[in-house]
Amino acid sequence: MKKNLHLKACVLLSAGLLCFSPAGLHAQSPTGKVEVSYAQLLADKVAFDHADVAGIALYLRNGAGSLELAGHAGVVADTISRNSLPLLDDTGADVGVMSIVFASAPADRVTEATIIRDELRQVTPKRETLSDPYTKGYAADDTLAQRINQILLARHPDVNVIAIHLTKPGDAKNSGDAKNKVWGMNRPNFIRRDSDEVDTDTEKTGKIVMQVIPATHRMEVHMPLLSPSGAVIGTLCTVYFWKTPGEAADYYGRSLGIMEEARQLTPANRDDLFRP
Repeated sequence: MKKNLHLKACVLLSAGLLCFSPAGLHAQSPTGKVEVSYAQLLADKVAFDHADVAGIALYLRNGAGSLELAGHAGVVADTISRNSLPLLDDTGADVGVMSIVFASAPADRVTEATIIRDELRQVTPKRETLSDPYTKGYAADDTLAQRINQILLARHPDVNVIAIHLTKPGDAKNSGDAKNKVWGMNRPNFIRRDSDEVDTDTEKTGKIVMQVIPATHRMEVHMPLLSPSGAVIGTLCTVYFWKTPGEAADYYGRSLGIMEEARQLTPANRDDLFRP
């Protein structure tokens, strides 16, 4: 039997987090589904993390060696701006150019741009992965699980990935390993893929598992997805980028808040999560 993990929401609500019923999802969700590249998410992250950055542009080298704009936020700087630097992946390989425009004087701030570039390097994967698609918003035929995923991401722009893992009715009987699958995620290539062992186990046991991964500077929190009554009906996973391991405690606390928000958005009938 699944554990009942109903959590009190008074602290979260007093901090100003709003809770909505599933019936109001259309009114609050970002509209207009679009796909952006991983490079675009990295550009958005720099703009979010650094208030003095008026614009950032990430250019990637194509097969012919030419530079192509892959992601930008704010003012678009060209490849020969004052604060242009080689864009490096997490192995140190040169994959393109990063150009930054600062909001305040002086305009020439290569030292600060280098610090930002080196922070970005920690979470910049190989060239091919930088073109992987990410979803923003949802379409009319997306499932409720995907719509909830997009609502949570819109509320929390500091989160890199949110994933909702579920076992569709009948799947457990028809599958020997009875793994759950990804039903809500901002990485469309992963939708309906089998989940890994951690996400499958969390749905079965209600355990919360936090993983801090030095190689990619990612932090993952695998948590139970709860029904309004507090029953475990799936797995919710958040992924953050970190600069230092000490940030893990803060991101863990934020993840628990997102778990409670997800509970408030989840319908009483879990089968509704698989429907548009």
